Amino acid sequence: MVVLTEGQEELHLRQALDQVAAVSATDPSAALAVMVAEARYMLADVYSGRLTLIIGVGLVLTALAGWVTSKLISRIDRAMAVLMTSASASAAGSMASPSSRAA
Repeated sequence: MVVLTEGQEELHLRQALDQVAAVSATDPSAALAVMVAEARYMLADVYSGRLTLIIGVGLVLTALAGWVTSKLISRIDRAMAVLMTSASASAAGSMASPSSRAA
């Protein structure tokens, strides 16, 4: 399978149209058959190549979204743990002493 770039697709399409123009002068039905064959060739390669690319990009973006979600959840979890520790210390009657600032 050949994955065509847009430039290669354009070149292939121009060659196909030139071939159809040459054949259509002698036999119009053969020109249609040539165009259908060329279109099927191009569509099969283009769609299968792009489908692979779309699936790959989708998997990468899904993994990235999962990683970002994991990081956010762990950050929230750490913040909640600190908050609960602070709340339990306050409930026990010990107050936090003010921190001394270095001037």
